[in-house]
Amino acid sequence: MPREAPAEPAAGATANADAASVIERSPAASAALSSWTAELAVPELRRGEAVLTGRLVRSFEQREPFANLELLLEDMSATSPAPREELPLEDWLRATAERELARRANLRRATSDERGEFRFEGLPAQARLLLHAASADLRLELESGGSLYGIEPQPLGAIRVREIALVRFELTRADGGGLSSARIAWSSERGTTASGWTPSDRERALPVGSVELEARSNDGAWVAEKSRVELVRGPQRVVLRLEPRPVLCGRFAPRDATPRWDLAVHLIEAEAGSATPEALLAAVDKMSLDASTRYRFSFGERAPGTYALAVFSGGRAVSEIALATLGASPCEIVLHEIEATEQQLLRVVLEAPPGAELGSPAVYAGVRIGERTLEEREHSRRADDGAYLVAEPELPEAASDARSYVRVRCSLGEQTVFYERGATNEVRVAFAPQAHLVVDLVGFAPKELTRLWLGFRRSDPDRASGTAEPWARLTAEDDPPSVASRRERSGLQPGSYEIALLVVERSERGLAQQWPILTRSLELAPGTQRLELARPPLHELLVQLPPGEISYSCALHWPDNGGRTVALAPPDAERRVSFELLPAGRYRLVCKPKGGAEAAMEVEVPSVGPVRAPE
Repeated sequence: MPREAPAEPAAGATANADAASVIERSPAASAALSSWTAELAVPELRRGEAVLTGRLVRSFEQREPFANLELLLEDMSATSPAPREELPLEDWLRATAERELARRANLRRATSDERGEFRFEGLPAQARLLLHAASADLRLELESGGSLYGIEPQPLGAIRVREIALVRFELTRADGGGLSSARIAWSSERGTTASGWTPSDRERALPVGSVELEARSNDGAWVAEKSRVELVRGPQRVVLRLEPRPVLCGRFAPRDATPRWDLAVHLIEAEAGSATPEALLAAVDKMSLDASTRYRFSFGERAPGTYALAVFSGGRAVSEIALATLGASPCEIVLHEIEATEQQLLRVVLEAPPGAELGSPAVYAGVRIGERTLEEREHSRRADDGAYLVAEPELPEAASDARSYVRVRCSLGEQTVFYERGATNEVRVAFAPQAHLVVDLVGFAPKELTRLWLGFRRSDPDRASGTAEPWARLTAEDDPPSVASRRERSGLQPGSYEIALLVVERSERGLAQQWPILTRSLELAPGTQRLELARPPLHELLVQLPPGEISYSCALHWPDNGGRTVALAPPDAERRVSFELLPAGRYRLVCKPKGGAEAAMEVEVPSVGPVRAPE
């Protein structure tokens, strides 16, 4: 999208600015369903003269694009009025159904591209822009007349509109050195927000007006104190100068690239004791390290003086012991890994079935007493012959019932092998043949895919006499929103399974309710197996609530599925409740007005037009 206003805005752009300035609260917006509606009223604009462009992002600050989301533009001037309530029931249902079909025929669709951008040409004189998303962090940037407007949902269905500015931050150190990463915090009337920063970052969208800024390097050694900046519309550059702080920081340098997750850097004041491993074990401060932060550490601002530091793993020093003298400026130190003795290491040999891939194994060594784990570590690396080397944890004193073990987790599953200490320095872990299931979902729209889970459970001939086993998710990535049409799961044991395609609804309390719309029996054999699930006929049920201010809660029960509640939903602006993605069949509709008694009725799906709620 263009970032600067033209010298003389075109007529369509000026009218589009009017559209952005009158976006108002939509009573139809539903925070509980993470869907919201923006109302666009464009007065004195003839059809076909305006172009509406915008961008969908997950947050204004990071501006991560929200792609493959469908937007609907409804021509409000072509919408007929609602049928009169005094009509006979049959005429009222027919008129309501015809009005709904005509309304849907006037909808124009656009899908956000990989940059999150969309475009509508020929904006009607009065329009409504509808967004439906399964994610609450959706934001809309609407560009018009050279200005950028940020639109976001608020509690109770409201919509907030604010003019925003595109800001590119530049951070410099007082000594002229560079910064690899930092944190920037800004405060406005909306509160305080913090965000990560790197030199290659793109713009951030901040509200126009007075903003208070502060910045701090990730290790705390360089800080820019709070300062107030006036942000204006359009792109702009903000430079923050960072001053030094007396911070003791540094990094650990391993010998190779193998990740290590059980490390901690220990620190003591050198005058408090000799710089030995025994003294460092009683350190006054320590910090855990992991590969995700490239083994960087910072002990924050400290008093000037001399300190001793070392990196430990399982009670043993794995780096040299270094002395650091801290003055008024930051002190950064690098701790190098030292060679461990072979007596501390255990060789772990992994055996996979023919043709199977282990896929980035994680190898642990630990000690258990009964079912209680005393200590476990992953400090492992690859030997020249492909074996994994892991440091054995120390046995506690007088622990005659302690057992040592090796645990391996990989794409083929997880195995735990117990061994006798001292009898061998090698442990073999063998994995049985596993099944890999690939499921392709065919015929579903992206909006529908965000509401679908794949569930599976083992088939049990004796289960018919008892309670059905609950569905387990096929993959952790199935958690909505996901527009992936392919779902996979590795590490399954061969055998008989039931696979189900589940629709997931989020209730007002955030709890997921699910019901199957398609089930298949499957015999899994070792190796890769593919399954294709085509979209079955699915329908929508519309429930028309009585007019008035009384709020209703509506539930739909599926008698053929053990009476499970299918969905809960608040009414929209036209006092309707929509239940989507339903297989054909008979359902039990339960409606309860606030403060009143619930009423129920049987309904058929599919139905013609809205069903009037039971009195």
